[in-house]
Amino acid sequence: MRLALALVLLCFPLVQTAAAETLAIQGGLIHGTIEPSGVQSFKGIPFAAPPTGALRWRQPAPVVAWTGVRDAGQFGHACMQAPDRPGSFFEREASTTRDVSEDCLTLNVWTPPHLAGAHLPLLVWFYGGAWVAGASSKPLYDGSALARLGMVVVTPNYRVGVFGFLAHPALSAESASRSSGNYGLADQVAALRWVRANARAFGGDPASVTIAGQSAGGLSVDFLMSMPSAKGLFARAIVESGANVGAGPGYATLSRAETVGAAYLRNRGARTIAEMRALPAATILKSLPIDTTQMPTCPTCNLNFVPIIDSAIVPAAPSVVFAEHREAAVPFMIGATANEALPLYPHDVPPASYAAWATALWGDQTKLLMHFYMYDTPQTARRAMVQGASDNSLAGARYEASQHAATGLPTFLYRFQHAPPGRESEIYGAFHGAELAYVFGTFDAVKRPWTADDHVISQTFMSYWLNFVRNGDPNGGTLPHWDAYDAAGDSMMSLDTVSKSIPVPFPARSTLIEQRLTRVTADQESEERHSDRLR
Repeated sequence: MRLALALVLLCFPLVQTAAAETLAIQGGLIHGTIEPSGVQSFKGIPFAAPPTGALRWRQPAPVVAWTGVRDAGQFGHACMQAPDRPGSFFEREASTTRDVSEDCLTLNVWTPPHLAGAHLPLLVWFYGGAWVAGASSKPLYDGSALARLGMVVVTPNYRVGVFGFLAHPALSAESASRSSGNYGLADQVAALRWVRANARAFGGDPASVTIAGQSAGGLSVDFLMSMPSAKGLFARAIVESGANVGAGPGYATLSRAETVGAAYLRNRGARTIAEMRALPAATILKSLPIDTTQMPTCPTCNLNFVPIIDSAIVPAAPSVVFAEHREAAVPFMIGATANEALPLYPHDVPPASYAAWATALWGDQTKLLMHFYMYDTPQTARRAMVQGASDNSLAGARYEASQHAATGLPTFLYRFQHAPPGRESEIYGAFHGAELAYVFGTFDAVKRPWTADDHVISQTFMSYWLNFVRNGDPNGGTLPHWDAYDAAGDSMMSLDTVSKSIPVPFPARSTLIEQRLTRVTADQESEERHSDRLR
């Protein structure tokens, strides 16, 4: 494996003295830069018009052309969002996003030194951030190391929070689809269309696009696999820590989301969408909490701005689409980390709080599942919460893998088991997002005492990704064999210092959780159908 990587790196030397190329793309000419790694980068490229003014809360509009040669040497703005809490775990781990603006629909491209007529595969990466944060400019997502292996890496921005997912009856009325919200997902589709139209300019093959993402970015991949508007825009898909089943009652229907949006406007003291569009973006970002007493028809609605099952852009929840085997017919990789929930639950919790949490998560399966976890003290209750949430994440990934594998398409399940070294390693383990520095080879972006083992794991991870991006199968060369997932074999790849295919751990727990996921999916489908009848 190391020899193979070394040969690849010889093809793309670390030092490049030639000037970056000027390329013709949609909108005009751009001029990139040569990175220290030798790859070319093109940053801050618009893929849609700025969604400002009258374009706020509308579908992404076509790129506004420019004259002359546009400098693509700097990242564009991140989309509007609040910064991470100073000193929080993820603020320290992945850096916060400070340069924000509504004018944010840009993307970045890393490509090996350009070869005329090259047909390289492309990886399009969607960041996480719980639908309220994230940016393609974070150093953790630098595409240089992956591009040096022989692929084109693209990282788009997309709108988040209230700017990306506000629904309202007036917005639905002005839309050709008679729906609203899901602007962030529409941005992702617009970025994929841009990639298809411009791939060849960067030496890429538009028929060989892999979409990938982590957390909300992984959830985005599931949505894209379920959306008619994204059909045919990608050939492979990777979901990291983003299985779209298992948490809560499911995504809101359009009628629920419109109820939330109407309450939001009332709390802002705005009578019309035009008044909201006239407000400064920073004012909107500091919105007051929604008063649920103003929502008598939906007192328990999810008050976050997240994707909506609107019967137009998103006809059904991804869990429903996967259960009915209507998702995109592409090779699929999905996985989780061993300790997904640790950064979310850093402190001890009362046993009663754990019991309430478990009941909300597992419903009628709670009593059966709680037998697997000790929770008699605040310390054991915290461990039970962390283990239960991590088990839920892996079970969700396994559930999606089994649904997709049932279609006969290549499917690969993994679990990232390795705890990054350094601060709080013994506490947080293989936390949510721990694999990202390994996937991108961006150890310089995170201050930890990285070891030779970490670099070996990263080489293995990137090699699996390279193979999958090229041909839909992670296997190749001297890499440890990764068994394709099927329900009978029930195996996954354990990514660790020694990586190998192993049986999925805790099958009894996973089966019970998956029974719960099946019920959640059925409930979501029933709610969507009922909502359609009401509309």
